[in-house]
Amino acid sequence: MIPNRLRTLFIAPAFLLTMLACAIPGLTFSQSDPLLDENAMNTAIAKTFSAPLTQTAAAVPPQPSATPTLPAPASTPTPEVSSAGNSLIPQADGSTLYVDYKTGFQLTIPPNWLSVRAGQKEYYHAFEKEVINFPWLTDELTIIQDDDPDKIRLHAFDIGTPINQDQYYVSHIYILWVEDLQKSFEKEIELMLDAQRQSFPDTEVISEGTEEFTASGIRLVVLEYTSSVQNIHGQDIEIYEKRVLFQGKNGSVNVSFSTLVELKDSLKPGFDQLLNDMVLLDQ
Repeated sequence: MIPNRLRTLFIAPAFLLTMLACAIPGLTFSQSDPLLDENAMNTAIAKTFSAPLTQTAAAVPPQPSATPTLPAPASTPTPEVSSAGNSLIPQADGSTLYVDYKTGFQLTIPPNWLSVRAGQKEYYHAFEKEVINFPWLTDELTIIQDDDPDKIRLHAFDIGTPINQDQYYVSHIYILWVEDLQKSFEKEIELMLDAQRQSFPDTEVISEGTEEFTASGIRLVVLEYTSSVQNIHGQDIEIYEKRVLFQGKNGSVNVSFSTLVELKDSLKPGFDQLLNDMVLLDQ
């Protein structure tokens, strides 16, 4: 973890028993914050994604006595599953399909969001290539390098919205997995909110424990709030966050979205669509 650059997920105590706290982009915290864990976790072994293959066949003039040669069937790349049991599959429209075989669900990250898993190929590619166009990614990627990939399943950073240097903050989607939730979702939401208020007393709740259902019938329990915080440059900013809990095929999942309040109306619809289109995998 990096001093004064920690992005803490305010996970309820039941979550803290099984996972490393990771960071919310651009916030500063006191060293006494009880939710911070300074112990680094081992990163997953990097895997290589199969690149899409395009085959072209050269036209060959017909020969009178030759047996016609049929073109080889086009290859369909098989997404590589990481050691943590998930895959990222780029889509034609620029979005990214995230498939979590371990927990048993899939969802689509919108275009113009960079999806990374600590220790995987796309993580190192972002460090080598993406930071050229988005220098602020260096901090974000450094913070998550010691994530436990079994618990902190995915990070997605908004690279489509220019960073406002006067209100520096990186909009962020993250996915957490809890193998054995000990309390009801409503109780976990309550504990999350208590932890949030301990760090940011002026937190204003929009909804707490609200029940929603996706298009495929997945039950979501929702927490929404705004908070006044300081970013890494000591600037006062207002952030909006939405967290949802749902039951996967194998354990409970927390999918969350965080952004500046002034970007909420432009970015939140994409997150809500992500949730609505989410489906559970057959097992």
